[in-house]
Amino acid sequence: MKKISISLLLFAIFTLLVMLCPKITSWDRVIIMQIQSLLDSIPVWIPKSFDRTLYGFMVVVPVVSFVLYFIKNKKWLDAILIGAAPLCTFGLNSILKEIVQRPRPPYDLQMIHLESFSYVSSHTLITFCVWAVVIYYVYKLNFPMKKLIAVLGLAWSVLIGFSRCWLGVHNPSDVIGAYLLGLLLFSIFLKIKERE
Repeated sequence: MKKISISLLLFAIFTLLVMLCPKITSWDRVIIMQIQSLLDSIPVWIPKSFDRTLYGFMVVVPVVSFVLYFIKNKKWLDAILIGAAPLCTFGLNSILKEIVQRPRPPYDLQMIHLESFSYVSSHTLITFCVWAVVIYYVYKLNFPMKKLIAVLGLAWSVLIGFSRCWLGVHNPSDVIGAYLLGLLLFSIFLKIKERE
């Protein structure tokens, strides 16, 4: 319960800072412009591929694989937990976006133009939560190459967050907020698993 309380407190404090401190938004804009100017020579299709094809593939494939594995082994709670991870995180994030109502970065910074609210990054949150759960099960089930899978999963979570800023569709603080919320949700997941 302590991990959940600490995670909740960190996320709440960070969210309040994002909502009440305009200086954070100014810093976010500077960071986005720096990222985009440093990576200006890289073709735009690269960060866009993280946004669409690779993002879907890297969420759907591990979730479906584990759901099928758990159904085959009659581990119903595990199948529900990993299957519900993307849906629950997306639903919670949609509600949070409506509460905070933080605008996206300026239109001229966006490589993909989106109209919805910005805080927190859905792509980052879903990717982080799915891969945190996948890494948990990879270690629990003692998969071969578990360290490699863990490194790839964590790297992918960071890359998705970075690509959201690179594309200019999220502020860096939206991505940090997604990681903090992801830690909170993963702490809740661990608490559920402890009671099993």
